Amino acid sequence: MYVLKALIWFMMRLGVFGLCMLLLGCEETSTLETIKKKRFIRVGVFDNVPPLAYYNQNDELDGLEIRLARKIAKDLLGDEKRLELVVISAKDSLSVPLESGEVDVMIASLIGSQEMRKHIDFASSYIRTPLSVLSHTNQTSSILEFLDATLLVRKNTIAAKYIQENYPQIQIRLCENLAYCFEEFQADKNLYFVELRIIAQAFMRQNPDIHMSIPVLGDEYSLAPAVKKGNTKLLQWLNKEIITLQQEGFFAQNYEALFLP
Repeated sequence: MYVLKALIWFMMRLGVFGLCMLLLGCEETSTLETIKKKRFIRVGVFDNVPPLAYYNQNDELDGLEIRLARKIAKDLLGDEKRLELVVISAKDSLSVPLESGEVDVMIASLIGSQEMRKHIDFASSYIRTPLSVLSHTNQTSSILEFLDATLLVRKNTIAAKYIQENYPQIQIRLCENLAYCFEEFQADKNLYFVELRIIAQAFMRQNPDIHMSIPVLGDEYSLAPAVKKGNTKLLQWLNKEIITLQQEGFFAQNYEALFLP
């Protein structure tokens, strides 16, 4: 009985993929070697976070993160068409697609919090951005002036965590995704909206009547690609790729193309 219980415990810890490896000799699908061998890479992305990832006028995925995913496929495999963009939902744990093997890399506005780093490994950052506060007035404010106001924030984001941890006395209203957040913010002139500045700036460009009450709130946050925990060689390749792209001006060029038309 003890041996049977021990075997069951071992199988549960091993997981489905680990059991496959043990019994059938299955190959890990997300290693650098395997990706090169199959000549195909799967990248998890969002599709509703402009200007990082969104559907353009031609109903095609575009944005800084989408262009980065295509560049990675081209530099690693010689052809950006050897890329599968896997649209993920922010409702789910963002580590799951990597842990389950659904994707090889995640480029989805990920911020390397301590909790996230327990489950996945982060590569070098491709952009740094603080939080900002948007409003319907053009006056510059201190965050403490919002004690009697309501701050709108996306659920399960660094903005929500920052306000809850640093200003628990301020009332917040959670919204599901950016589309709902923007709609709710525009409908209520008394609301303030807290978001990453790179996203807030894009929203302001499309809505000139919106103002940035607080341009910089708190520290800057690094957005970075992520891989499955322990996928060392792929992580090292991504680190070198990000550094090379920074030196070549890839991010600056695409930033100007996306933000300064």
